[in-house]
Amino acid sequence: MEDRPSAAPSPIDATHAPSPDAGADVAGRDRFPWPPAAREPVLSALAETWRRCMFEPTRFFRSLAPDAPLGPALVYAIGLGVLSAGVSLFWGALFTFAGVSEGFLAALVGAGGDWGASIVSFLLSPLLMLVGLYVGAAIYHVGLVIVSGASKGFGATLRVGCYAWSPDILLVVPVIGHLVAFVWSIVLIIIGAREVHGTSTARAAAAMLLPFLLAMGLLFMIAFFAALFTLEA
Repeated sequence: MEDRPSAAPSPIDATHAPSPDAGADVAGRDRFPWPPAAREPVLSALAETWRRCMFEPTRFFRSLAPDAPLGPALVYAIGLGVLSAGVSLFWGALFTFAGVSEGFLAALVGAGGDWGASIVSFLLSPLLMLVGLYVGAAIYHVGLVIVSGASKGFGATLRVGCYAWSPDILLVVPVIGHLVAFVWSIVLIIIGAREVHGTSTARAAAAMLLPFLLAMGLLFMIAFFAALFTLEA
């Protein structure tokens, strides 16, 4: 009797077959570049994390597990925060010695201020960065909840905020680096929230704008009532 040929795998079996891509995790995502894998150089992992976050943000945040440990994300963000604080301190000193100590330009690079306070601020930058990350993520997460864009917990939003600090490396370029980094970070937060929470770009952007709109509305009400009381007096 002849041996019968083995049956070809069905489309369903082929669909559910394990992926041969060793760089993907069990959920089918690309392997997230941070923290570094075993025997991988830390600097190489940092560079790849920064590159992918800056220039491939959709792919980057899509590969970020929303329940991943917070420690690596916080280390990444705080490291960037300390670096940017050191760069700001350097440029502030340089512009001060060059005689630029007043005006918008001086304020932007931190020139002409109290040097004692600047040094203390640099030394406290890890703590200030940690507090800022949690406060900023909390405000943004509330905005996501309000616009029905938060499908994951606060930790997912915090992770997005940590990696969205990547553009801070642009502070090595004085003045223009601050402005570009600010806009780029906002874009990364919106993309990150969209991918991690599985929401729309519109909802992620609305959650970002909501705190500003509420603050402007509050300032308008304060100004209105102050003017009203002045007229009555």
